[in-house]
Amino acid sequence: MENQRLLLISTSITLVIVRAWETIMVVFFENSSLWQTVKNDNLEHYQLGFLLFIISFIFSNMLSNKSRIVICGVGIGLIIDEIHYLLSVVFRFPYTFNSSQEWFSVLIIYFVFLITFYIYHRVKILSKSKANQ
Repeated sequence: MENQRLLLISTSITLVIVRAWETIMVVFFENSSLWQTVKNDNLEHYQLGFLLFIISFIFSNMLSNKSRIVICGVGIGLIIDEIHYLLSVVFRFPYTFNSSQEWFSVLIIYFVFLITFYIYHRVKILSKSKANQ
């Protein structure tokens, strides 16, 4: 139970921090050289997210269980944050940064993640209770 909660919390916090940072940068610092550098680089959140997700499994023997779960949760949060960009690349539609469509797709995928997480957790509890009977 603690591991599932830690994954959910690390994913949620990552998503909130990244979304807040992007919004603050766009609203207050859109014309700054720092934001232009970050915006125009070739490193995307999803790339770092996939890397962290893979690292959490490859180095699972070297990491503590909590560290592995937090790294995996941060990776998932970064991937969810970039889902609109990934969909625009896969389905070849125009990508508009920080648009309402981007926010909508991020929220939808996040809710799908939460629902999937909840269903998995409930099935796991039910299967344990049946095994104990």
